[in-house]
Amino acid sequence: MINIFGYYVHYVFIILALADLAVMIGGLFLYTVFGLGQYASVTPNNLSVFSLSTLSAGLTLLFLYATGIYERRALTDFRLTMMRLLRSFIFAVPSVTLLWYLSDLAYVRSILIPVAAMGIQFCLLALTRFGLKLLSPGTLFGLRAVILAPESYTEAADKIALKSRFPLQILRPSPYQRLLTDGDFDLAAYCRKENINMLIIPGSVTVFPIKQLAACRFDGVEILDFSFFAERELGRVEPEKVYPKWIFYSSALGPKSFYRFLKRIFDLVFALAVIAITAPVQAVIAFLIKKHDGGPVFYTQTRTGLRGAPFAIYKFRSMCVDAEKSGAQWARQNDDRITPIGRFIRKTRLDELPQFFNILKGEMSVVGPRPERPEFVEQLALEIPFYKERHYVKPGLTGWAQINADYGASVEDARRKLEYDLYYMKYASFTLDALIALKTLKVVLEGQGAR
Repeated sequence: MINIFGYYVHYVFIILALADLAVMIGGLFLYTVFGLGQYASVTPNNLSVFSLSTLSAGLTLLFLYATGIYERRALTDFRLTMMRLLRSFIFAVPSVTLLWYLSDLAYVRSILIPVAAMGIQFCLLALTRFGLKLLSPGTLFGLRAVILAPESYTEAADKIALKSRFPLQILRPSPYQRLLTDGDFDLAAYCRKENINMLIIPGSVTVFPIKQLAACRFDGVEILDFSFFAERELGRVEPEKVYPKWIFYSSALGPKSFYRFLKRIFDLVFALAVIAITAPVQAVIAFLIKKHDGGPVFYTQTRTGLRGAPFAIYKFRSMCVDAEKSGAQWARQNDDRITPIGRFIRKTRLDELPQFFNILKGEMSVVGPRPERPEFVEQLALEIPFYKERHYVKPGLTGWAQINADYGASVEDARRKLEYDLYYMKYASFTLDALIALKTLKVVLEGQGAR
């Protein structure tokens, strides 16, 4: 496991991403130089070709990540991999075509040429994924861990392994009892023999041969606390297991003024760009809403923001005018209060485009916990520990909870989303923000969590 600016990534996904990048760059470069260069009126500049190939491959890699091709499920499911690979190329092809057209290589300024190049990329990536399927990557690259604790912890770890974001195998039976009772037992030798790369120890277990653990650590075996192991593998923090001083160690809460300053600059630039690009789309949505029932185009609602301060959030109206005449309600599956145009814009998240004006005003960020209604906040705070603490971070248009959990329409859903919000608060970083922003594309395309 590799820590990239506060975000943990399994090394297998980094290897895959680098291999994909190398395959795409190599394929594009060879195609452009040897496949097309012979038809050029001038000898192609290999440095320019390589630069263009690298930019094209890097752009494609972003779409591959955004569509979820580097998730655990896609690693072991070839059919799912091909579906996501195809989806990523639907977006990558026009983007790369535009990039090639704007390049200084005159002989690649044709629609057919970059499309053919992307076709070669697709075939190369499909071949590498098929080869990976034959290698059984879950077994080849998966982590092998041992729980040094009573059997009940091993059973809990098995459940975590099934939901882990990374390939993970919990070895059984645990050598815990042998370690305590057998004076000749060599834990380091055991780890080498069984190819163990992770030892997990619950905080309640305090008696251990320190020298044995030190020998394992110097052999490169990772030693983790059980609660940290659960956080890292699942990407969430259970509020019942948060102790009061935990909040002081959250990355997003510290005095990191540089991080907050750059994040604010990004919010402003990104919001202005999206508003400008989507202006025609927003005009069409406004026209359709107005034409449907003659009611207001926009819908404002009070939400709880940073440090508990209320603010008015903006949305395109997606429900009938008197949707909440009986008071605040959770949105339901197939909610009959939603208008026909409202159903479409909610499914595609277009109803949230006006929230970029909230971002410009500084009331929201692009990435952060989603703001909730004050009525629900008070109710949820009574039933869920540390619920109000999520307001120490500026709310966002999208967040870690939004890309990992379903739509929240109950106390239990809110509890699960809080687990992801707490994880974000603890591990917030530029890397995590960027990954969330990219993954949001996949959520929007698949219509996850929309009602």
